[in-house]
Order: sequence, then C-alpha cells, then structure tokens
Amino acid sequence: MGKGKSPTPEELEFIYRLLADGAGVSDVIDRYKNLDKYGKLGALPFRYDVRFMRQRRREFEAARRVLEQDFKRRADPVLVQHRTDHYKSLCEVLNRLINDLSTPVLGHLNLNRLESIQDFASRIGGYGWIYETMHEKKRREEQASITLRVERDKPLLWACLGSHLEAELPSFADRLTAWKRVVAEMIEKCHSAIGSIREEARKGIGLDFIEHWSEPGLSMRLINQVYEFAMKNYGKETEPQIHYDERPRPELIELWDSTSELVIGHREHIDACRKAYPGMMKKYANSEEVREILAKTEQVEALKKPFSEELVLIWHRATFEGTCQICQPWGAP
Repeated sequence: MGKGKSPTPEELEFIYRLLADGAGVSDVIDRYKNLDKYGKLGALPFRYDVRFMRQRRREFEAARRVLEQDFKRRADPVLVQHRTDHYKSLCEVLNRLINDLSTPVLGHLNLNRLESIQDFASRIGGYGWIYETMHEKKRREEQASITLRVERDKPLLWACLGSHLEAELPSFADRLTAWKRVVAEMIEKCHSAIGSIREEARKGIGLDFIEHWSEPGLSMRLINQVYEFAMKNYGKETEPQIHYDERPRPELIELWDSTSELVIGHREHIDACRKAYPGMMKKYANSEEVREILAKTEQVEALKKPFSEELVLIWHRATFEGTCQICQPWGAP
C-alpha cells in the first residue's frame, strides 16, 4: 500500500515517535518494511510512499515548533509568577465562597438588635449573605435571592472565578443560583418565625422589646430561648427546663432564665412571663413554622452537596482549568 487511507491517531503517533528520535523519511519507510517482513505490522498499513512520509514530517516539524514556543512561554518566570499570584487570589475568593456555602446552625442565633430581614441574612451567612428581591419577568413577581458578600467585595475576581469554575463544572452557575434562591426562602421562614414569636411575647406579656436593660420591657434573649428550644426539640415531647431567677430592683423586678434575661417590669409582667414563656416553647417546638425551616435547611444542604465537595478539592489543588479575562492573554495553563 502506498498512500492508502488517512492515518489513524495510533499510526501518527508511531510515525511521529520515530521522527522525534531523529529518523528521516527513508528510515521510517525502512521501519515499515522490517515490520512487514517479520509480520509485526499489526494494525498498521504498509507505507512506502515518500510523499506521504514527507507530508507527515512537515506536520511533525510544524507541531514541534509550536510546542517548543509554547513550552518556552509557559516556562517564562515572569509569566509563571503572574499565574501563581492569580491563582492565589482566586483561591482566596474560592475560600470565601466555600465558607458562604456552609449552612449556619439556625438553632443558635444572636437576635439582639435584629430588625430587618436584611439584617438577619447578613448576620447568619458565612462572610455575610445579602438578601434581596428582584423582578422575575417570566413569573411577573418578585423573586427573592441572596448575593454573597464576596460578589460585591471582589467583582472582577468573582467573575474570573466563575469563568474558571465553569470550565471544570459546567453546571456550577445554575446550581449556585438555585441554592441562593432556596437560601432566601429559608431566611424568609426563619425571619417570619422569629417575628411570630416576638409578636406573641409582646401581646402575652404586655411589654415591648427594649435594647437597654434599664427600663420596663422584654429582652430579645427571650426570643432566642424560645426559638432555640423549638429548633432543637421539634417534634419531641420535651418539657422545657426553666430555672427562674427574680432579681429585685427599685420599683421593678428582673426575671432571668439561668443566664438569660427575659423581662424587666412590675409583678404583673413577671407573672405573665412565667405563664407565657414555657407555653411558647412547647407551641413552637410543634409548629408548622419550625417544620418548614428544617425542611428548607435540608433542601439547602441537598442543593450544595453536588458541587461543594468539588470546590474544596479545587481549593486544595490551588490550580484552575480554563482561562478568564485576566489570564486569557497568557494562554491556557
């Protein structure tokens, strides 16, 4: 066979390896002849056409020049340092992303001075979740979501990280968007439950909440205690273990549960709190609000699991696939 059919990748590898070892066109043809003579050609067709071999050598020489130039470029110490610094910056942003993907322990929150849902989101999420709503054209309604603080702090590097992650995890952006929306729903349900507890305590005890423990009113620690008990004991027949401590003041009384202040007021407020406090604990431990929070938490975990472990592996590896607007001029790694 002279020319025959086009060479397969395996045959090209065979020819190129001979050329790389310094063989000339005639040497390659002689190699074919020897293999054919001893019946060792195997799947290789018998080649004796000089023009065919010269064409393969031209291709090989062109490829070798390109590869040599690329190797020199990659070995350029300045470029190597640029890429190292770039990957280090990306790893810092990736670390913040991994931290933000960690679902907070929603059963233990500091609710002091917590008013808006934006405050709540910012406090519970990693480096800080930013709760926001946007108009969803398809549904013609407001769609809640969150923005990660790192997106606002490092917009350029965040965009670069997205480009690199998409090269390795093609569905990353869609999965992250879905996770953000469910996180926003979880935040809404937590904030709503806290609001319900707050309003019920205010009505049942007859006092408003105060920031400073110097006038009659309720402490936000009361909400903390009810909320934490409900989250920890949902669906259980657990009796609250309350250790009241009354601390008299001039004309007022402080009521504490262990180390948590509950209310400061007159006798009628103290008695009302003693009556309402354990009942609220048991009520919310069996409430639909808490069930929905726990369900959303499970959904958040399920959504992040497929890609969060891969992000950790990339962070440990400290290198990235693909290119971004910063490193694209340097070529592919």
